[in-house]
Amino acid sequence: PATVADGEKALDIFLEKENKGKPFDVVVLDTHLQGLGGLDLAKIIRGISPTRRIILITTTPMEYLPKNIIEAVNLDKEDILTMPFRLASFISKLKY
Repeated sequence: PATVADGEKALDIFLEKENKGKPFDVVVLDTHLQGLGGLDLAKIIRGISPTRRIILITTTPMEYLPKNIIEAVNLDKEDILTMPFRLASFISKLKY
């Protein structure tokens, strides 16, 4: 696992793991990452690895998230968690 607050750093770590043949099983992104935001990062990751599992965490209500980006990233509604949420909900999504 890796934890970063910056989208560019997250992308660097993602690419490093991909290039070493040790990709992450799931990528958890916050929409409010510093620099490169979580949705933009999700689009980049999806372009590199179309089947990589992405869970998006946000404070933005689902109806206000840009639908065109959600569709372009091919995020399932079940993989978007709006804060606040129960830790059990997050854990169950990781096990999915």
